[in-house]
Amino acid sequence: MNVINYSNIENNIDDLRSKFLNAKPFPHIQFLDFLNQDFFKKFNEEIPVTSDDIKKNNGKIFSTMVEKKKWISTNTELPQLTKILIDELNSKKFLKVLNLITTLKSLVTTNLGNTELSNYHEMEPGGYLGPHVDHGAEPKTGLPHVLNIVVYLTQNWVKSWRGGTSLYNQDGKKLIAEIDYIPNSAIVFLHTPFSFHGVEKISEDAKLIRRSLYVDYYSENLDPYKNFNLNFNKNWFNHGTKFVIPNFSEYFKKKNFLYLKINLNYILSKFFNK
Repeated sequence: MNVINYSNIENNIDDLRSKFLNAKPFPHIQFLDFLNQDFFKKFNEEIPVTSDDIKKNNGKIFSTMVEKKKWISTNTELPQLTKILIDELNSKKFLKVLNLITTLKSLVTTNLGNTELSNYHEMEPGGYLGPHVDHGAEPKTGLPHVLNIVVYLTQNWVKSWRGGTSLYNQDGKKLIAEIDYIPNSAIVFLHTPFSFHGVEKISEDAKLIRRSLYVDYYSENLDPYKNFNLNFNKNWFNHGTKFVIPNFSEYFKKKNFLYLKINLNYILSKFFNK
């Protein structure tokens, strides 16, 4: 079964590479018509309505000031086409394409899977994901986390519902770019300790669930950003998933202690890796 529309990418490698490397605030690219149309249609036909029981027993629901109306699957029993897509995004063929576009060397994937590094995500109307950087390293090997892909899966999404991907400056406090949620498109962006991103608030009027698939990539090179033209520190360091809370005093509320702990760890790691 043809999954990814490779011809649409491989025929434009040089142009895509240039767009990726020159994008601000950090390298990124959006692929349109990313999946084969037949696969994308069948994929949407297969996605079940996610009941509250499924969400409770097979994933995690987020309801905080920086993670609202979000659910991530940690289920081992993903639908068949979801598994096929995840496998394709982790395939040697797709890694080669990513290498050609991003110029990142020694790209590798992880075998932890959906149960530990959730691949399948849903957000309800009114959902929001604040500025953050994801985990800094592969949990078992410690290799640098260098690249993300997010595939937009909801077939009939309306632009006015928003829910695009927000890209911020190096401290996550200034919005620089918004990448629209366009059905059957995919975003690939360079992941560094300063690649702050999030999801713009979904309209309360949205009639559908925002569905996406996330896969991350790692590098065997411990100095992975050396050859990139970045407007911020190129040093890699390990850290947890760090969120930016707008009002600093909010960190000290009991419900936000985890965010405070990760933030302190991030600051210390950054300081000792200058």
